[in-house]
Amino acid sequence: MFEIFGHTSEMVGTVMLAFAALRVHGRELQEGKIDAAVRRAIQRERRVGMLGVMLIVLGYLITMIAKT
Repeated sequence: MFEIFGHTSEMVGTVMLAFAALRVHGRELQEGKIDAAVRRAIQRERRVGMLGVMLIVLGYLITMIAKT
């Protein structure tokens, strides 16, 4: 029981931090005060970050399925 709570808390905290970082990138893109090379780098980082969030959630789901 406590192990599941621990895994769930870790996953939620990690995803919250990832979304906070992604929001910062989004704000930087909206400001428009950056050049094209930096804009491309930020967009690439956002895509990689979203993939990371999906993998965190997938790993969590696999772990929870394996424990039941």
